[in-house]
Amino acid sequence: MKRRQAFEKLQIICERLDEINTTKLFIIPVKLYLFGSLLTNKPNPADVDLLLEFKYKDINNVLYRISYDKVLPEQQVAKYLKNRMRNIHLEFLELTNSNLNDWLSEHCMPLNTLMKEIWNENLNWRKALTEAENNPICYDADLEQQQKYVQKELKTIIKNKGEQAARDWFKKYGRNIRINIKQEKHVHGT
Repeated sequence: MKRRQAFEKLQIICERLDEINTTKLFIIPVKLYLFGSLLTNKPNPADVDLLLEFKYKDINNVLYRISYDKVLPEQQVAKYLKNRMRNIHLEFLELTNSNLNDWLSEHCMPLNTLMKEIWNENLNWRKALTEAENNPICYDADLEQQQKYVQKELKTIIKNKGEQAARDWFKKYGRNIRINIKQEKHVHGT
């Protein structure tokens, strides 16, 4: 999709967040973050990556819905916000004991992943979207491929060997990256 189309979709989602009727839904939206290739100057990002921080209004209702295979609040909100828009990747983070770093770790993403807050009830989201669109960071295809490789490897290791094995692999991988960077700097004299 074109960057312009993606930002038009983001505007619609932010408008829907402003209009959300929390009396009919069982969560309270707190913040919406944009991350991924749309924050870069990549001309045709594959999708729009979003993370919605939220609070449950009534945990008993959520437990009831889980017990009786009812639609979960996050699914209701995703359907409402996306409403037939394609290529929107919406993740959720419940504000309890978890934080953004926990979420990044659980999703095998580097802790320094760039995320931009684009909506909360007190934020001028139009200005935030304009800033994100007009001031993209430089797209790095090699970095994107490296991140995809790491995510894929970590998920495979977790599935086959467990989380501790994945942590060990990630530490070793990070150490090897630092060694390669030092060697490259030495070769190029920087």
